[in-house]
Amino acid sequence: MKLLARFEDFESDFIKKNRSLLRLFIFSTLLSSVLLSLTLLKNEYYYFSTGKILKREMLLESFCLESFKNVTSSTPSPIFLKEEILNLVKADPFIIENSEILYLNDFKKEGCKLIIKTPSGLRSFIVNLDHSNLYPFNYKLAELIETQVAQEALP
Repeated sequence: MKLLARFEDFESDFIKKNRSLLRLFIFSTLLSSVLLSLTLLKNEYYYFSTGKILKREMLLESFCLESFKNVTSSTPSPIFLKEEILNLVKADPFIIENSEILYLNDFKKEGCKLIIKTPSGLRSFIVNLDHSNLYPFNYKLAELIETQVAQEALP
């Protein structure tokens, strides 16, 4: 008659497996620690570019567009427009309906060029902004000039 495995044999097998798992755990902990310290002690610096989202030009273009939309709306706001422009627009509304923005680009430090498509044709504007830290968005629309559409400026 064959006897089943003895308890001493089972205990020694269990201890052997535990020791091998302990060695594996110690090895992986040491390896992780070494890799972490090498990564942290490296003298390389990483620069993450945010693209155009935080650049001044993009914010300037967005403000040009919003101030143009505001001056051509039926309810102009003093947040976007200087007082003189606001008074002129309230006295004589400058409403452009059904317009599509074809081109928007800043072409100088405080202004941009805007080309729109209306039912009556293409229209081009130069939006000049006034800069001050006292304004809510640091800019206000100071001047809106309608110009001829240059064919080479079209996209």
